[in-house]
Amino acid sequence: MLKKADNRSLSRSIARYSFIIYLFFIFFGTSLPFKEKITEVGEKQTVNVVNQFVFTTLFLSSCFCLYLKRREFIVLLRKEKYLTVFLVWCLLSLMWSDFPLVSFKRLFQVVTAFTVSSAVLLNERPSEEISSCFRIILYLFIPLSFISILFVHGAIDPTTLAWRGLAQSKNHLGQISLVSIIIWYHTMRKGSVISKLMSAFMLIISLVLLLGSESATSISTLAFLVIFAVVLKLDEKFRSLTMGGSFLVLVIVASLAITISIFFLGPEVIGSLFKYFGKDVTFTGRTDLWSSIFGEAKGHLLIGCGFAGFWVIDNPDLITLYKDFIWLPNQAHNGYLDILNETGLVGLSLFILMVVTYFTHAVRLNKSHFWKWFIIAALIINCQETTLFRQNILTGVMFIFCYLALYADLFNNIKEKEVAAING
Repeated sequence: MLKKADNRSLSRSIARYSFIIYLFFIFFGTSLPFKEKITEVGEKQTVNVVNQFVFTTLFLSSCFCLYLKRREFIVLLRKEKYLTVFLVWCLLSLMWSDFPLVSFKRLFQVVTAFTVSSAVLLNERPSEEISSCFRIILYLFIPLSFISILFVHGAIDPTTLAWRGLAQSKNHLGQISLVSIIIWYHTMRKGSVISKLMSAFMLIISLVLLLGSESATSISTLAFLVIFAVVLKLDEKFRSLTMGGSFLVLVIVASLAITISIFFLGPEVIGSLFKYFGKDVTFTGRTDLWSSIFGEAKGHLLIGCGFAGFWVIDNPDLITLYKDFIWLPNQAHNGYLDILNETGLVGLSLFILMVVTYFTHAVRLNKSHFWKWFIIAALIINCQETTLFRQNILTGVMFIFCYLALYADLFNNIKEKEVAAING
């Protein structure tokens, strides 16, 4: 018994510190900040030695924790199913990837997110307690980013004058700020007065950083989440009048009707709205890129070109693409197109099943699941930025962690009921 207790304590400590270290490198990156924007194809690199060392070490430490928790880990895999199957399919796709070594390295970092998240979730219960790990990193990143913007010239994009702080780009800062706002808002609702004041202070700084980043995708995502949260709150109120579900359906139908009406009857309204946010109806040239990537995807529609096998600098198809897109994109700016292009209809179908089953199980949980907000945010952002199943992108990492968190909580609920039945 003593040995088992020691193993549990060791596993919990390693898993928690590995997760904190992992988050540190996800937020701060493994390269120096304030880099100038890449403007030449030859400047792009696919090798990062620090990445390889850091994430290999974290992967091995997490695997050790999962070995100590191997029974629980097997149950977790059986419960969630589709993410595991999707990653296995990605691994199989390496067989027909033109760049299997690059694809493997990039897939390995996604699998590292899977193992590190699984290890901490199986050692920390309930999963909501893990939010303290995020707060530790945010206490560093948010103030330091704000200070860097005030005093470091490179923390502001010289072209757009948008803030990027310690992040790789303004869009990355926008995503980090969005995640920070959700976490601090949740933290602000409980704890001591001092804790609430500190959370409110961090939330305000995060909101300022989000607005300063001028990331239209992250700002619009926050607006959607606020509106959706208000609708859910109203839905709860209407449930007392036995019309909660009807109210939610009514809001969804009305929103779709208004959107469709504006699109067909008043397209100029859409154009004006985009201009107000400094954009155009092509999403700054993204629709042209989407068309080109979909054309690439049709060449291998069923199985894809191999996970992360397209955006490789040695890919002749990518070099051809860069002749038309001189701003040198390194993603389709639509994650669902990238999933289709790289893993085919098989991979995209598995992803859809993953999302559908997640929300189905979230409803069955019968209690509030804090992490669902990050899933929704990641799905929205992925429409404009490829973040899902990409190495070291925060909202993509959050998607994997929060997806697994639901199934870890379901597993814990079953164990609690079994213990209660035995004691009762």
